[in-house]
Amino acid sequence: MNFQEYLFKTHTEEIRQKPALISGKEKVTYEEIESGIVAMMEALDKYTKQDRILILAENSIEFVVSYLSVIGKGLVAVPIFSRSSPSEIEYIARDVMAKAVIFHPKLKSKVENLNMDKIEVMPANQINKKSRISPVPVQDHDLAVINYTSGSTGRPKGVMTSHRNLISNTASIIEYLNLSSSDRFLLVLPLAYCYGASWLHTLFKVGGTIYINNQFIFTSKLIEQMLSEKITGFGGVPSHYQILLRKSNFLEYDYPHLRFLAQAGGKLQVPYIKELVEKFGEERVYIMYGQTEATARLSYLPPNMLKSKMGSIGKGIPGVELRVVNDNFEDIKPGEVGELVAKGDNIMLGYWNDPDESNKVLKHGYLFTGDLATVDEDGFIYIVDRKKTMIKSGGYRVSSKEIENAIAECKNVVEVAVVGAPDELKGEIPVAFVVLNDPSGLELVVETYKAKLPKFKWPDKIVPVKALPKNESGKVLYAELKKFAANPIDV
Repeated sequence: MNFQEYLFKTHTEEIRQKPALISGKEKVTYEEIESGIVAMMEALDKYTKQDRILILAENSIEFVVSYLSVIGKGLVAVPIFSRSSPSEIEYIARDVMAKAVIFHPKLKSKVENLNMDKIEVMPANQINKKSRISPVPVQDHDLAVINYTSGSTGRPKGVMTSHRNLISNTASIIEYLNLSSSDRFLLVLPLAYCYGASWLHTLFKVGGTIYINNQFIFTSKLIEQMLSEKITGFGGVPSHYQILLRKSNFLEYDYPHLRFLAQAGGKLQVPYIKELVEKFGEERVYIMYGQTEATARLSYLPPNMLKSKMGSIGKGIPGVELRVVNDNFEDIKPGEVGELVAKGDNIMLGYWNDPDESNKVLKHGYLFTGDLATVDEDGFIYIVDRKKTMIKSGGYRVSSKEIENAIAECKNVVEVAVVGAPDELKGEIPVAFVVLNDPSGLELVVETYKAKLPKFKWPDKIVPVKALPKNESGKVLYAELKKFAANPIDV
């Protein structure tokens, strides 16, 4: 089944008349979205099934119409982050042998040098044709989307996601979050990012309403929007929650309509989770784990287990099998450390045009995530660190995440990231980068982690910074910090 057909086929007439997307002063119903998709699909008639089409636009009604039109036409959508440089866009375009790029006019300068068809997005205010969409039939394993994600080498890899992958992951997420047409979701994550796209997929399937907010930096306005629009759901990466909790007045208000706060896209340190639970109660906080290679989501921790299993990513979402295995592909015993592997209909087809890298992570019928983890007696999973970033210092294996947790206990810390830096004596040393509310309060940070950690886990250097480097998804760029940490640092 075509994923586009899956999203719209069960919509009642009542849902077709309700708001689907609200972006600033622009508002479109599901019926209008369908009409826009029909018109855009007609503009794609010249392309052949499975042709790759780039999409370059910030979160908007226009992006959504373009994205779903490409998928519905049986083509392959290749979403591009709107802040990507022309050279990054050119690399992806060349790698996937794209036939066209759909772009927003204000980003025209970034695609001028591309040797392919250029199609402007359809302006939201021109969507008025009344007709029903008719998706092109596809096979379950046909490609639907290619998302580019940076690997350890720094060279972006194209994650190939099929129609079946999208349908499976969407149905699973809807089930465990109990999403419905009454949900009003505030979107701050880029739709070019699989985690952001997962909210589009799930909310559209159930007929909910998505409010687009492209200015998270203005937290006071975001909070005002959550209250005035009676938002029922919010999803973010760790940096979103760290900023809301430690650098805004988010906790000063009550949110009677807010049904859930969902977190994925990296490990949120335990102190921040505790603050969320203290404010909102267990029942509204969802800690989740996923990868682009798994379409979006792999696990979640049931909210009623938050206190008893604090720090865990939970267990596999419906339809996903998770295991933690040793080097012999045997399940580890509780307390041991192994690699997290996953199986399910949501696991990618592989990396585009890169069979060697695909074979490294797709083995024995499982996705090898590259994350080191442990399990408890009840089978709940706890991420220890990335396999390639575990710090080996003076004969000890030190988890950067454990150090980050200890530092985050200090309320003066807005964000923290720990990496290993080369050292002649110890091999590697932990270096902590911290964003502080009060730059003069570094001593309190040191006192906090010294009280929490044994001495061999203390960071050898702690570096106050104004901000941590992040990609457009809001994820911390640990590779950039590692480069910086490898050079002499004055503290």
